[in-house]
Amino acid sequence: MPAAIKTALRVLIREIGGVEAAASVVGRAVSRVSDWQNHAKPNDLPSLDQVLALEAVAPRPRITEAMARAAGWRLEAVGQGDVAPASVVTAAGRLMQAGGQVAVEVGAAIADGSLTEVERIGIATRAVATRDECDAVLAALAGDQA
Repeated sequence: MPAAIKTALRVLIREIGGVEAAASVVGRAVSRVSDWQNHAKPNDLPSLDQVLALEAVAPRPRITEAMARAAGWRLEAVGQGDVAPASVVTAAGRLMQAGGQVAVEVGAAIADGSLTEVERIGIATRAVATRDECDAVLAALAGDQA
Protein backbone atom coordinates (compact mmCIF):
# COMPACT_ATOMS: atom_id res chain seq x y z
CA MET A 1 0.00 0.00 0.00
CA PRO A 2 2.78 2.57 0.63
CA ALA A 3 3.57 2.63 -3.11
CA ALA A 4 -0.07 3.41 -3.93
CA ILE A 5 -0.11 6.12 -1.28
CA LYS A 6 3.14 7.61 -2.61
CA THR A 7 1.74 7.68 -6.15
CA ALA A 8 -1.49 9.27 -4.90
CA LEU A 9 0.57 11.85 -2.98
CA ARG A 10 2.56 12.67 -6.11
CA VAL A 11 -0.64 13.22 -8.12
CA LEU A 12 -2.29 15.22 -5.31
CA ILE A 13 0.74 17.47 -4.84
CA ARG A 14 0.92 18.11 -8.59
CA GLU A 15 -2.81 18.93 -8.70
CA ILE A 16 -2.57 21.56 -5.98
CA GLY A 17 0.35 23.34 -7.61
CA GLY A 18 3.49 21.45 -6.67
CA VAL A 19 5.66 20.82 -3.65
CA GLU A 20 5.95 24.49 -2.67
CA ALA A 21 2.18 24.97 -2.69
CA ALA A 22 1.65 21.78 -0.68
CA ALA A 23 4.30 22.84 1.82
CA SER A 24 2.52 26.15 2.37
CA VAL A 25 -0.82 24.38 2.91
CA VAL A 26 0.55 22.15 5.68
CA GLY A 27 3.21 24.52 7.06
CA ARG A 28 6.09 22.12 6.49
CA ALA A 29 9.43 22.46 4.72
CA VAL A 30 9.49 21.86 0.98
CA SER A 31 12.07 19.09 1.46
CA ARG A 32 9.78 17.30 3.92
CA VAL A 33 6.80 17.44 1.55
CA SER A 34 9.03 16.25 -1.29
CA ASP A 35 10.01 13.22 0.82
CA TRP A 36 6.33 12.28 1.23
CA GLN A 37 6.07 11.51 -2.49
CA ASN A 38 9.48 9.79 -2.69
CA HIS A 39 9.04 6.04 -3.31
CA ALA A 40 12.52 5.43 -1.87
CA LYS A 41 11.19 6.58 1.54
CA PRO A 42 8.12 4.33 2.02
CA ASN A 43 7.60 5.18 5.69
CA ASP A 44 7.86 8.94 5.25
CA LEU A 45 4.19 9.95 5.03
CA PRO A 46 2.11 12.95 6.09
CA SER A 47 -0.05 12.85 9.20
CA LEU A 48 -3.81 12.47 8.92
CA ASP A 49 -4.27 16.19 9.66
CA GLN A 50 -1.85 17.04 6.85
CA VAL A 51 -3.64 14.71 4.41
CA LEU A 52 -6.97 16.33 5.27
CA ALA A 53 -5.50 19.81 4.75
CA LEU A 54 -4.04 18.85 1.35
CA GLU A 55 -7.20 17.13 0.19
CA ALA A 56 -9.28 20.15 1.24
CA VAL A 57 -7.61 22.25 -1.47
CA ALA A 58 -7.34 19.49 -4.10
CA PRO A 59 -9.87 18.64 -6.80
CA ARG A 60 -10.08 15.01 -5.58
CA PRO A 61 -9.24 13.23 -2.29
CA ARG A 62 -6.40 11.18 -3.80
CA ILE A 63 -5.02 9.73 -0.54
CA THR A 64 -8.45 8.80 0.78
CA GLU A 65 -9.26 7.16 -2.57
CA ALA A 66 -6.03 5.15 -2.51
CA MET A 67 -6.66 4.00 1.05
CA ALA A 68 -10.24 3.01 0.19
CA ARG A 69 -9.03 1.01 -2.83
CA ALA A 70 -6.40 -0.74 -0.70
CA ALA A 71 -9.18 -1.84 1.67
CA GLY A 72 -11.35 -3.07 -1.20
CA TRP A 73 -13.69 -0.08 -1.36
CA ARG A 74 -14.38 2.67 -3.87
CA LEU A 75 -14.88 6.28 -2.82
CA GLU A 76 -17.62 8.19 -4.64
CA ALA A 77 -18.77 11.78 -4.48
CA VAL A 78 -22.32 12.25 -3.22
CA GLY A 79 -25.03 14.45 -4.68
CA GLN A 80 -23.87 14.37 -8.28
CA GLY A 81 -27.44 14.17 -9.62
CA ASP A 82 -28.60 12.82 -12.97
CA VAL A 83 -26.16 12.59 -15.84
CA ALA A 84 -27.21 12.71 -19.49
CA PRO A 85 -26.45 9.65 -21.67
CA ALA A 86 -24.12 11.76 -23.80
CA SER A 87 -21.91 12.22 -20.75
CA VAL A 88 -21.50 8.43 -20.54
CA VAL A 89 -20.21 8.40 -24.12
CA THR A 90 -17.91 11.34 -23.40
CA ALA A 91 -16.58 9.71 -20.22
CA ALA A 92 -16.01 6.41 -22.04
CA GLY A 93 -14.11 8.21 -24.79
CA ARG A 94 -11.86 9.89 -22.25
CA LEU A 95 -11.25 6.53 -20.60
CA MET A 96 -10.17 4.99 -23.91
CA GLN A 97 -7.87 7.94 -24.60
CA ALA A 98 -6.29 7.72 -21.14
CA GLY A 99 -5.81 3.96 -21.49
CA GLY A 100 -4.13 4.48 -24.84
CA GLN A 101 -1.76 6.99 -23.28
CA VAL A 102 -0.76 4.41 -20.66
CA ALA A 103 -0.03 1.87 -23.41
CA VAL A 104 2.07 4.40 -25.34
CA GLU A 105 4.03 5.33 -22.21
CA VAL A 106 4.66 1.66 -21.36
CA GLY A 107 5.82 0.96 -24.91
CA ALA A 108 8.20 3.91 -24.87
CA ALA A 109 9.53 2.98 -21.43
CA ILE A 110 10.33 -0.65 -22.27
CA ALA A 111 11.64 0.00 -25.77
CA ASP A 112 15.21 -0.14 -24.47
CA GLY A 113 14.58 -3.40 -22.62
CA SER A 114 14.46 -1.98 -19.12
CA LEU A 115 12.09 -0.06 -16.89
CA THR A 116 13.66 2.65 -14.74
CA GLU A 117 12.25 3.95 -11.47
CA VAL A 118 11.38 7.27 -13.12
CA GLU A 119 9.57 5.46 -15.95
CA ARG A 120 7.72 3.23 -13.46
CA ILE A 121 6.53 6.24 -11.47
CA GLY A 122 5.49 8.04 -14.67
CA ILE A 123 3.45 5.04 -15.78
CA ALA A 124 1.87 4.71 -12.33
CA THR A 125 0.92 8.39 -12.39
CA ARG A 126 -0.64 7.99 -15.85
CA ALA A 127 -2.47 4.88 -14.64
CA VAL A 128 -4.01 6.89 -11.77
CA ALA A 129 -5.39 9.33 -14.34
CA THR A 130 -6.80 6.37 -16.27
CA ARG A 131 -8.44 5.05 -13.12
CA ASP A 132 -10.00 8.49 -12.62
CA GLU A 133 -11.51 8.28 -16.10
CA CYS A 134 -12.87 4.81 -15.26
CA ASP A 135 -14.45 6.26 -12.12
CA ALA A 136 -16.01 9.00 -14.28
CA VAL A 137 -17.64 6.35 -16.50
CA LEU A 138 -18.99 4.56 -13.42
CA ALA A 139 -20.32 7.83 -12.01
CA ALA A 140 -22.00 8.67 -15.30
CA LEU A 141 -23.61 5.24 -15.43
CA ALA A 142 -24.82 5.53 -11.85
CA GLY A 143 -26.35 8.90 -12.69
CA ASP A 144 -28.20 7.46 -15.67
CA GLN A 145 -29.72 4.72 -13.52
CA ALA A 146 -30.99 7.13 -10.86
